[in-house]
Amino acid sequence: VAPSRCVVRYSDGSPASSHSYGFVEYVANVDRFAAFETGAWCENGIGFSDAHAYNPANASWERWPDNPVGGYGQSAYDPVTGHVWVKGNSGQCYVAEFDPVGQTYKIRTGWEGCYAYYPTMAVDKDRRILVAIGEGRQLAWDISKSGTLTSANLNTTGDQSIVNTSAPGLVYDPVSGKIVGWNGGRDVFTLDLGTKAWQKITGAGANPGSPNSRGTYGRFRYIPSKNAFIVVNSVDASVFIFKLTAGGGTAEEMDAKNDAGVGNLGLSVSPNPFRSKAAIAIKSIAGNQSWTLEIFDVTGKRAARFSGVGTPESPTLWNGSGSVGLYVVALTTGGKKIAKSVLLVH
Repeated sequence: VAPSRCVVRYSDGSPASSHSYGFVEYVANVDRFAAFETGAWCENGIGFSDAHAYNPANASWERWPDNPVGGYGQSAYDPVTGHVWVKGNSGQCYVAEFDPVGQTYKIRTGWEGCYAYYPTMAVDKDRRILVAIGEGRQLAWDISKSGTLTSANLNTTGDQSIVNTSAPGLVYDPVSGKIVGWNGGRDVFTLDLGTKAWQKITGAGANPGSPNSRGTYGRFRYIPSKNAFIVVNSVDASVFIFKLTAGGGTAEEMDAKNDAGVGNLGLSVSPNPFRSKAAIAIKSIAGNQSWTLEIFDVTGKRAARFSGVGTPESPTLWNGSGSVGLYVVALTTGGKKIAKSVLLVH
């Protein structure tokens, strides 16, 4: 039974239970579980735009800037830029891009329409396409472009059963290069955005059963280190693993290719993980363009800062003398910012 008193956060700053819809993401480049919230769980319910992030390193909650695009929405993490895309479906129905390092949002679209509560979003990191699928909708945004983005309807072929479901699980598989959806049972659906063709694949083994009655959303995820998918329907139910392709996993998704990039601009760190010194390479900066390279620990404290003009002739060396753990390397130049995670070990 929902409580009669609506509480957004407790006296210690930690968030109360909420109706999160599709607004929960693991943000790999800063190692946080983020909830962009939408409505308090209480008898009458109230909408709110608070965002919170859980830091697993010290088991604490952090307050992040308010989500500007309204409630009942969806989000998707982009492992190339380390940014999170959020779309609201009540009030401010836009798509925004959130930079977790700079802690800033940027509205990236015009009015996108409201009250489509139950699609789910995912990023095809290789083709640079953001998709929202479910509730009979198939929308796509080309996130390789700068400026204001415009959505396009995907005209797909094949078995499109997943499109008409509410709040399906939806993720990108970097091994097959396809969007993968699940909404109950042994069937998964793959979408090749190159051919715009859906395919239904029926798995063997155990049956995960029906999806959660409130929607799957982020309960279905891809595990890069295992090259496998995981679904958790309920805290009281079993966890299920699905293998779409053979072979083992890779490093965490942010570091699958050990670099990050926007357009021709690139950033790489080697080795990663590292023990004493890391070489940070920057590519494709115009000759007269200035740049700033900053390194932050998981608390947001800056550990190092470098700057220059044009593409460096040799990598920047960082002596990681701080505490072991995850750090974020952020490059800013010409109004663009890219970031990647790096792990310091001793």
